[in-house]
Amino acid sequence: MRIFWNFSFFCLSLFLAFAMGEGLTRIWVKHAGDALHRARRVIAADSTYSWRQRANLDTEFEGTPLLTDAAGFRQLSPTPPGTVDIITIGPSSAFGWGVLAEDTYTAVAARETKLIGFNAGQIGYSLTQGRRLYQELRHDSRMKNAKVVIVSYGVNDLDRFRFFGSENTANEDDETYFARDFQSEIRWEDLVTGSAFLELLVRSKNELASATSCGVASPPSLRLPLSKFSTSLQDLIAEVRADRRVPILINTPYQRHPTETDDEPDIAYRNSARERQQDHCREAREWVLKARSAEPERVARDVVRLNSVIAQVGIATDAPVVDAYQLLGVAPDLFFDPIHPSTEGHRRLAANLRKAIHEVVDFAKTTAEPAQ
Repeated sequence: MRIFWNFSFFCLSLFLAFAMGEGLTRIWVKHAGDALHRARRVIAADSTYSWRQRANLDTEFEGTPLLTDAAGFRQLSPTPPGTVDIITIGPSSAFGWGVLAEDTYTAVAARETKLIGFNAGQIGYSLTQGRRLYQELRHDSRMKNAKVVIVSYGVNDLDRFRFFGSENTANEDDETYFARDFQSEIRWEDLVTGSAFLELLVRSKNELASATSCGVASPPSLRLPLSKFSTSLQDLIAEVRADRRVPILINTPYQRHPTETDDEPDIAYRNSARERQQDHCREAREWVLKARSAEPERVARDVVRLNSVIAQVGIATDAPVVDAYQLLGVAPDLFFDPIHPSTEGHRRLAANLRKAIHEVVDFAKTTAEPAQ
């Protein structure tokens, strides 16, 4: 009997310790965690997309209310719309990181054109995930009368890592990653991300392993190289037009414009790989730290290249392109952070979207209901 009570006391103590750790971790994530920690509280592992936003959320995220529907799409109100006229597919900048749902460029442009918009932006998505998402939306009854599809992917394709699976797939691009079976990784991530405390423990373990590892074997790849991005974007435009819808492209804004022209991060990663081959682990780790510290400059440079590709695709496919990079520039009041537009930034983008929509939608024939 004493053994039973000792075991029960141990289990209770373990449960209380875990509960306390969970509560303290959630408080820490809310007030002191980084953007990745906060984002992973509103997304979950998914067997089709690797992750997607959690369904039926009614919470606060980045200081603003967040409502999602049964599929995890951001909503203006608890009452979902009927059929819609405008669909936006894109990453967190389209989702509206740090701004109210009604202030996103989708909502503002729809309201000002008296159409009904649907924000299908998903945090962290690349073009590869976006094409999969469009296939899902094709079968959504709410989209049957949609006339316009706004496509705004880009910045996440320049990332070297993903929210999930990055430990084992840093050298795979997204097309390769999604072509293989990654279900076991997703099941593990799904288990871990159910708890902020467990997630913090696993992330801390991974950070410790990285800090004590012998550098990198090879430079991590982009999630989608620009050559593949161009081809995939053209294929998505063809799919949108096959559904008798009009695509409008938005390129990638980035508050930090490039000042250097060298490939410092790539050089640092290559140096790390060389030192690793020679078993110089301390030097290899130092080169990795240099590579990571130079990533913002590398992204700034690659955004220019990416937007050039988007412009070329727009010309080749006769698809209008809203130049968010030039429209927002580097003005601090137009950005919530270096990647995400502020409320005023969204309004500026919406004004240009409204012009593009007027050019591609025959309002004399539309049967759209007024936007609420």
